[in-house]
Amino acid sequence: MIKELKISNFTRFPEAKFRFGGGLNLFIGENGTGKSQILKLAYGLASAQTKNGMAPTAPTQEYLERAIALNLRRVFRPDKLGRLVLRKQGRSRSGVSCGFRGITPKLDFSFSTNSGTKVSVSGFPGKWFDKSPVFIPTRELMSIYPNFVSIYDTTEGLEVDSTWRDTC
Repeated sequence: MIKELKISNFTRFPEAKFRFGGGLNLFIGENGTGKSQILKLAYGLASAQTKNGMAPTAPTQEYLERAIALNLRRVFRPDKLGRLVLRKQGRSRSGVSCGFRGITPKLDFSFSTNSGTKVSVSGFPGKWFDKSPVFIPTRELMSIYPNFVSIYDTTEGLEVDSTWRDTC
């Protein structure tokens, strides 16, 4: 699905570029180096690029701006999107470019340290993914907890991100 991910000033990464193979991709590194952050970002973007029942016929800038912002808030759980921008003195801006296999052009968006709930999309693919992505976090054992999905769906303010629900 995702072929390439380029980020600037996102969480702990001043600049980074990741290329994904067509099969299994492994992220290996010490704890706290940002592996999960990259995987969650990729998951959130692929989810936004997947058509759901409420989506327009083809992706639109307005729809993707809302979907990406919502996915970032659900997956990372910041109190505002600006918290995902790499901390520097003064204001800063985070930029993300994501290339997908078989879909052009790339998805490009940005947001700044003072962003609350909005991202600015400057480029986006012209079609949807056919299949939804799956993110299996290390907390996959939550899926054996009875009724977790219904509790998540009906309870405000749970201190778990949406990847837990998606796993269940």
